[in-house]
Amino acid sequence: MNLGLDHGPRDAAVREPVRLVVWDLDETFWRGTLTEGGITEHLTEAEAAVRQLAQRGIVSSICSKNDHRAVEAVLVGRGLWDFFVFPSIDWSAKGPRVKAIVEAVQLRPETVLFIDDSATNRAEVAAAVPGIRVIDERAVVALLGDPLLAGKEDRDLSRLQHYRLLERRGRERRRQAGDGREFLRASAIRVEIDHDVEVHLDRAVEIVNRTNQLNFTKVRLPEDRDAAREALRAQLHATSGRRAAVVKVSDRFGDHGIVGFWMMDGIWVEPYLIHFAFSCRILGLGVEQWVYERLGRPRLDVVGDVVATLDASPDWINKLDLTGGGEPTAIASPRRVRLRGGCELEVLRHFFAFSTPHVSSEFVFPRDGQTVWASHVATLFDQPGACTQEGAAALADIGFRSDDLASSFLAAAEESACLVLSNSADSQVPLFRHRALGITVPVKLFGIDLTRPVDEGAVADFCDANGLAGERAAAFNGWVSTLVRNWEHVPFAAIDWPAQYDRLARAVPAGSLLVLILPLTFANTADGGTVEFPEQATVNGLLRDLASRFPNVSVVDTAECVRSRDELRKLSHLHFARDVYHRLYRRILKVHADWRVGREEGAVYTPDIIG
Repeated sequence: MNLGLDHGPRDAAVREPVRLVVWDLDETFWRGTLTEGGITEHLTEAEAAVRQLAQRGIVSSICSKNDHRAVEAVLVGRGLWDFFVFPSIDWSAKGPRVKAIVEAVQLRPETVLFIDDSATNRAEVAAAVPGIRVIDERAVVALLGDPLLAGKEDRDLSRLQHYRLLERRGRERRRQAGDGREFLRASAIRVEIDHDVEVHLDRAVEIVNRTNQLNFTKVRLPEDRDAAREALRAQLHATSGRRAAVVKVSDRFGDHGIVGFWMMDGIWVEPYLIHFAFSCRILGLGVEQWVYERLGRPRLDVVGDVVATLDASPDWINKLDLTGGGEPTAIASPRRVRLRGGCELEVLRHFFAFSTPHVSSEFVFPRDGQTVWASHVATLFDQPGACTQEGAAALADIGFRSDDLASSFLAAAEESACLVLSNSADSQVPLFRHRALGITVPVKLFGIDLTRPVDEGAVADFCDANGLAGERAAAFNGWVSTLVRNWEHVPFAAIDWPAQYDRLARAVPAGSLLVLILPLTFANTADGGTVEFPEQATVNGLLRDLASRFPNVSVVDTAECVRSRDELRKLSHLHFARDVYHRLYRRILKVHADWRVGREEGAVYTPDIIG
């Protein structure tokens, strides 16, 4: 049966499901007036409705002009008291009290239903809380049949328990008068980030589709549950740069469960959020602000109204977590991590951001058609010639800057650090040496083989593909010509790689561990075949040897983190499904933990410890 909740003149545009029912008591929830003659009849349909609504995830509250102790005694006796949250039972006007209830439960008025036998009370509440739905006591018998009160199965009453936690926290906050920040610092708020979204797919769908006040992007999924699951699953695997997680929160008042979901993308470009949504039950805790800051404040296009800003920096979350907190793992995370490499490490960064207090990074990035290869060993060490006026000019002529050949990755560390390096460009990006100055720089353009005579048509196609036109296209053509004229290609076989890597190992700061990521030595091809990378196999062998000789150097082999060829992406040996990156992250943690407890075998670790 439809009670007409979505057809009233004030609600013509509103079709939101009800999430809270506020009950009057006398002549509504029971027959009679408790303080004037007593209860004459307990209405079983009203009592059954409260219980059934709770099992649908719809909570109930009370706003009654009555004696609090007397009401509590009656409802305890009926086994119903614990089904109500934020009960307001006194003799004051109902309008302000219902408004206070709605604010306390942190719901939008459009999702709240008020039931009262008095037309005066209904009018007062409607005026005090614009948007709230109001009905009289005659509708109670049909309450459970209205589609806007269908809710979602919650036989464990988890939503009711979450609101009871909110109620308890509110009481404690009122008791501790003073600075709200001090209350939050004393609340032992714990945030965990669970990257295994598919295990919690239904909850992620619910957060995306049902949250409003703290849903910053409001990118909705289909209403059909199966279609929503498939749509979200497709989004999770759309690109190799897709990062996502659900957010779990607990505090000293209890466990709030999964209360948030975010999804981010963007490699080589400004990272951006696709989903950023949280349940209103954690409103005021600063969780969304903490998560946003940990993500590095990516681009966020806010849609519609939200009730929180993201400019604060909460200092009260995960304070009891000695590892920095966030990732639910038994393996301690390093306190300080430095990342350097290509897009494969750019994806890893967000894992460390939630488990490590101090994370710094240097990644490959494009600039005006050129690419600065932070994933090549040649860009790790300062080259004196690059800092001279002549050297800076020579680099500028081919689209580089002097500081592109400088790095703080190996700088002295204030405390023990885990240095994670992926030199994937060593085997893939040609090295060029200036004929007069001896400066070396890795240069690669996708679609143009610079180690052979340059094809003008290929250069024109490259400009079109990268949006280079006019002066920018002319500048690009100029530096390609300059590269061919003033720089010479250094073949892979002509480079003294063992000397380069020994220099790298000796430069690791004292007390720190260098973890070298070994890329795959093959990739899928478009026709279902395989392409091998023998140079990468050579580099991997040299790095394994390096780790066997230096106790502060370890390797993590990407091949041991890939479970099937279906997990490879973009016909590349560096792009993978989300799970592969998470396994890489977990292996890095394990290698670092082993090193910390005294293991000095470098590359030796147990593959089956981490799934």
